[in-house]
Amino acid sequence: MPDTSDGDVTPSAGPQGEAAQAPAARPRRRRGGRRVVVGIALLVVVAGAVWWRQTVMADPKLVFTMFNRVLEAEPQATGNPEGIPGKETELGTRYDVAFKSGRRVFVELGLRNDGGHAVQIDKVPTAGFYYFGFAGMEVSPDKESKTPIGPATTYQPFTPFTLGAGEGRNVRLTFRLADCNPPSQEAGSTSIHGLLLRYKVLGLGRGWVVPFEKSVLAVATTGVCEHPIND
Repeated sequence: MPDTSDGDVTPSAGPQGEAAQAPAARPRRRRGGRRVVVGIALLVVVAGAVWWRQTVMADPKLVFTMFNRVLEAEPQATGNPEGIPGKETELGTRYDVAFKSGRRVFVELGLRNDGGHAVQIDKVPTAGFYYFGFAGMEVSPDKESKTPIGPATTYQPFTPFTLGAGEGRNVRLTFRLADCNPPSQEAGSTSIHGLLLRYKVLGLGRGWVVPFEKSVLAVATTGVCEHPIND
């Protein structure tokens, strides 16, 4: 009988052997990097939206400067072209306007932007304070860089304008006293410390009561008025 060998048998290489081998697994792409980029972009968008909202909703930092003059709209009728004198108080300089039915008064001062963003002044609505009312605002054609707030002598009808950060303009406010009988002799007065303005910051419109800087306007009268100014 022929001798047989118990040694290892090596399978022959060939097409069948190659087919028996498992195909190499393809490397999987990692999606973690893409998710990180998307997350960062989302955070940037959210942070920008929060910043925009806080900026447009915050105090615009507008302020009416101290009054330069308070004077009669028709000084020839009173013989007082220099204006109404002010009195120093704890709240600032107070200007007491004597009541006279239908009287008109000018307040010359400045409007300044103390904020860090440009503000477009769109409107200064008329307002009523019973015994007197705010009738409108005029604006100097010169910017503060050319004419410092204070010495303006010419004004133009109001049209929307923009104040850059730190800029100011001379303005003139007109107030009209109501049509009332002679006021009561009792002590008392009506005073205001600011006015409502309509404006835009970064394209969004809002309203804000802009204060008078260390100045108060008051009308000395009490009692019932037949034709008050309420709007």
